[in-house]
Amino acid sequence: MPLIIISSFILFLLVAFFVGTYIVYRMAFYNDMKNKEERWEPMKGPQYKKFEDTSRAMIASSRQIPYEEDIYIKAKDGTKLHARLYKSIVDTGVFAIECHGYKDPAVKDFCGGLEQSLKMNHNVLLIDHRGHGESGGRTISFGIKERYDVIDWINYLNNRFNSPDILLYGISMGASTVLLCSNMNLPANVIGIVADCPYSSAKREVVWTAKKMGVPPSLGYPALFLGAAIYGHFDLRKGEVAEAVKTSSKKILLIHGTDDHTVPFEMAEEIYNANKDMITFVPVEGAPHGLSWMVDNKKYLDSLDTFLKSIMR
Repeated sequence: MPLIIISSFILFLLVAFFVGTYIVYRMAFYNDMKNKEERWEPMKGPQYKKFEDTSRAMIASSRQIPYEEDIYIKAKDGTKLHARLYKSIVDTGVFAIECHGYKDPAVKDFCGGLEQSLKMNHNVLLIDHRGHGESGGRTISFGIKERYDVIDWINYLNNRFNSPDILLYGISMGASTVLLCSNMNLPANVIGIVADCPYSSAKREVVWTAKKMGVPPSLGYPALFLGAAIYGHFDLRKGEVAEAVKTSSKKILLIHGTDDHTVPFEMAEEIYNANKDMITFVPVEGAPHGLSWMVDNKKYLDSLDTFLKSIMR
């Protein structure tokens, strides 16, 4: 075979490799910020149909809640980070750092939790993860980089408000992000963590999602891993949530719906089994992803109230 043909074939394989991994990166780990208004719509699908009207009303209501100010800081790697600061009418000195899910607006994901936090007289720092909202970047690293941003926000509150009591509160990807923080030598004024429907492993979550789309793990994982590494500059293996909570120094409230088709309920069980001493586990029967609040509001709020009473200093 002539050398030129061999060289051309090798070049073709290299181009195909880099193009293929870039496409995977764009699909899984890149937020192009297009169709912003569509992101405010309730989740679609048979599971969510009966909740659409309630969800839409709650989202609209949360968008009207007045906030104190927009805050911008720089992450350790120079990425611009944005958050909204909401102040409670009665200032108890407690701050909830609320972390949203994958590609969703923060105010949408916390359309219930934001209002409830303010009712409980908690101030709220509602953050935009990198690659979302008004924060910089476009890469979503499934909590692997985002956990360090949460630490930056903790440091911001400590410096500005003289180390107030801080609650970390996340939903979906945000829940996994705050759990990844749980073994990061958090300061004493971080009083606890609330995690609503987290995945136990970033790697297994993206592989599981790809498998649902018909991509076998033997092909999906190498492409996802390389796309993340080459273009996103992060190691997908660093997002082992269940491993992180094993050495958590903070108490955790873990909430997960049993009918979650986005993050398997078994992942919540895995997280709980990793550190039963520090985790209060609240399964919500029949709840889809992110809707435990709506399916059994009383159970959700009672569990939250009991947990908060147990951790308040």
